[in-house]
Amino acid sequence: MPFLFRHWGVWVPRSDCYHTFADGKSCADLDPGAQRWPCIRLTERGHNGRDLAHSGEGDGVYMQRVGMEMAGRLLDGRTWEGVPG
Repeated sequence: MPFLFRHWGVWVPRSDCYHTFADGKSCADLDPGAQRWPCIRLTERGHNGRDLAHSGEGDGVYMQRVGMEMAGRLLDGRTWEGVPG
């Protein structure tokens, strides 16, 4: 099944902020202030886990705002460029 993943938007899972990009750099290499960028906990239901009303909604994942260019297009370690026929 062809699948096209265009981009992450401006948010990425926080662990991705510290991985190495294809060019060998990380977000922290590109911007030394990366550790101070905005971060939220996204719950399993898609809510901001910092809000008390949603704080108990499962494990979730921490997301960090890095901008569209740094967020890139990788998903599960690869670029998905399939186009449905």
